[in-house]
Amino acid sequence: MSRPNRIDRIDGAIYRVERAVCIGVLATMVTLVGVGVLHRVFVRAGGVRSKMESLALKLVGSPSGAPSWLGPLLLVVVFWGLAYAAVRQRTVRQGEQRTPRLRALALSGGGVGLLGGLLYLLTTLVPSFGWPQPLSVALMVWVGFLGASMATHDRRHLSLEMGSKIWPKKWLPALGGVARLVTTAFCLFFAYLAWRSLRAHYDEGQRFTFEIQIRSFPEQPLRLPEWVSYAVIPYTFTMMTLRFVKQAWQAFHGIGLEAPGDVPAGMLEDAEGGAKKDEP
Repeated sequence: MSRPNRIDRIDGAIYRVERAVCIGVLATMVTLVGVGVLHRVFVRAGGVRSKMESLALKLVGSPSGAPSWLGPLLLVVVFWGLAYAAVRQRTVRQGEQRTPRLRALALSGGGVGLLGGLLYLLTTLVPSFGWPQPLSVALMVWVGFLGASMATHDRRHLSLEMGSKIWPKKWLPALGGVARLVTTAFCLFFAYLAWRSLRAHYDEGQRFTFEIQIRSFPEQPLRLPEWVSYAVIPYTFTMMTLRFVKQAWQAFHGIGLEAPGDVPAGMLEDAEGGAKKDEP
């Protein structure tokens, strides 16, 4: 097997890992934000009723003096009913059957029970719930920079390349290779700065992005060192450097000389077809 093919295989494997990590990180971000919203709406520390509990008690005419279990019970009943209605009234496709009543009750009850159990654990084990926001910001940095690395692999990075339009075709391999080497130099410079910055953050080991105080372990909070949040930045610029080196080698051999910023042919065909339809 030739060397370029082997390199492409390794690059493709790294790309698949990046994509899997990016999907996982993005799913974690969405979950954290959703749970954070649920916690703010449904949970109040110090025995204070949440907004939803107060609303439920007002609906039954007992805003004060009610037992502590009445509010949560009303919430379970209300949301069980809403979940049951959603399962039963969902749109049924052709050939499908509507979910039976007993199964709908079980599915909605299981979903509400799982959500209620999660909120209970958050209330009892993690009384302080201010950490999802800084963690989500750190994960957003990972998603953004992993996306940049993946875009370089797919040749979908920002490009204002006009060489393929104005220069003679016989010059394009040399010009394309030089252009990618210049981009490589910039990426290498930023990778160097990013690694130095990461080293500085690592040396300051007492700085943390967030801490989670678990009630069962009051002296052992879970912490995320600040340097972990920024570790993806030097990695991304290093991978971009290596990928632009590969693209420069390919360009010098006449491979992949088309400008990555070009509009795909399919989009041009659709646009031309729409323009023809609009003509009188």
